[in-house]
Amino acid sequence: MQDNIPYFMRGLQDIPTESSRLVSSSKFLNHPVIREYVMQESLRRNGRDFPMTYALPQLFQALYEIRDEKRINEMLADQCKTKPELAAFFEEGFISTYTREDLKQYAPNTAGGIYYHYLSANNFEIVLDPRIEMNPEWRPASMLDYWDLRTGQTHDFDHLLGGAGFDFLGETTPLFMRIEAYFAYFDDPELAGELSTLLAIMALPTLMRTIIHYPSTWPAMSRHITNGMRVGRESEPWFLRKMEPILGMSKDEARAHIGMKGVEEVDTAEESDVWSEGAQSAQLVEAA
Repeated sequence: MQDNIPYFMRGLQDIPTESSRLVSSSKFLNHPVIREYVMQESLRRNGRDFPMTYALPQLFQALYEIRDEKRINEMLADQCKTKPELAAFFEEGFISTYTREDLKQYAPNTAGGIYYHYLSANNFEIVLDPRIEMNPEWRPASMLDYWDLRTGQTHDFDHLLGGAGFDFLGETTPLFMRIEAYFAYFDDPELAGELSTLLAIMALPTLMRTIIHYPSTWPAMSRHITNGMRVGRESEPWFLRKMEPILGMSKDEARAHIGMKGVEEVDTAEESDVWSEGAQSAQLVEAA
């Protein structure tokens, strides 16, 4: 009888199925890679045996498999009708080609110089797009292809100019910058949601992991969330701009040039070392 069932458990409907495997009304829950990623990244500790970025390529591929590319391209095309700057962004189709060595010419206090120092200190090379790395002739075949390409090519500048720095916790600011910016910029919340899905699935499990395993670092994480949301809401659509013209500018000049506003410089290198169980400092030692 319903009276004997705990209040919160009332209303359950059993839905019979002929399926021999897990099935639900959510394409995300149905996908084993996405299901495993969200579970694991929400609950695990940050062990040295499992690199922070190891699971991302499979996650990206899984999300690309289940998204409705035709529908997203239609929504982007529709937004171009009322946003001339967005239409111009896609029409030009600009693709960055600079290398780490190209940044060496810029003074230490410029955006290009700071980026060069970060790459050199960590012994990183610039990978502007894995598809171009494998095939230099590859070019985007759709608006969504191009959106994905430019999002990846400009990501490090979200760190650099968004006040996040390049430590592990600093990854939070760019994710929330983009989510808030897309919902502020696009007139269609369905499109903003589609473009934010990957960002949300990367960001939100990390927040749970922080609270349950590294609570002392939550105030630092919270500052990144707040900073990212503020920048996303207050800024002009910087994500449509080229980064090459700002390489010789100071960070403040660069922000003004691309319309990035509301930035707070958030330094969480010390907390990131706690959160990563020493991997933050070990990464620099290994690079050296």
